[in-house]
Amino acid sequence: MLTFVPFNVLHPIRVVRLRWLTLSLIGVWTALVMLALINDFHVSAGVTAALCAIAVYIVGCDAAIRLVRSFNA
Repeated sequence: MLTFVPFNVLHPIRVVRLRWLTLSLIGVWTALVMLALINDFHVSAGVTAALCAIAVYIVGCDAAIRLVRSFNA
């Protein structure tokens, strides 16, 4: 749908600086999504909040990368 929109993200293998955090969040996200799938998406507010927080981290990384690039340009 929005494949033409550029989206930057901290790649967990290429970027050493925050690799531990990004890989940890990928593991947590995977576990929470599996839990949601097993429970037919009827999960607690804590699971929903954690998934939303991880999404905010990903979007925040994109915003931070764009901001740094705008300062360097």
